[in-house]
Amino acid sequence: MNLPNKLTVFRIILVPVIVLFLLCEQIPGRYFMALLLFFVASYTDYLDGKIARKNNLITDFGKLMDPIADKILVMSIFICFSVSGDVPAIVTILVVVREFLVTSIRILVLESKKIVISANIYGKLKTVSQMATIFGILIIRLFTDFLNNLVVLPFDDMIFYFMKNSLILICSVMTVLSGAIYVFDSRKYIKIN
Repeated sequence: MNLPNKLTVFRIILVPVIVLFLLCEQIPGRYFMALLLFFVASYTDYLDGKIARKNNLITDFGKLMDPIADKILVMSIFICFSVSGDVPAIVTILVVVREFLVTSIRILVLESKKIVISANIYGKLKTVSQMATIFGILIIRLFTDFLNNLVVLPFDDMIFYFMKNSLILICSVMTVLSGAIYVFDSRKYIKIN
């Protein structure tokens, strides 16, 4: 197994650890650890692609597992955010349905016909918006927990509330839009019997 594939597997291994930090309220510094590990996982995603392209180490395993690892990471964190009440369940459902739908079309329909639909700007904006939402919510939770420990009364700042909901809204719109565009671009290859 080459280095890019090891990084992909490492990213998948990090997912349950991040989930543990997000869901276990008893762990001190859990949002800091979740943020740190999410940063590491995101960096391995960047790194494995760069190494694979630079050193011509692109494999079938990597082509399949790299995007799946990304989806497992993002979907797991969104599910945790819905459990904790940080993200409405409908947003997480949109993220999960979009990822399953696009991945199913890509693997079951397009790859079987050797058709490649190149990534477009909407898919890239969707990824950026999801990553920004995850980073933003983790940073906001880190700050609010820190500030709540400094003062006697609970800290609840409207600026953080507005920032979080703005990120969630942008993420939701980009998730639905990019999924709809991908399905539309794939429509001529999909046959429903």
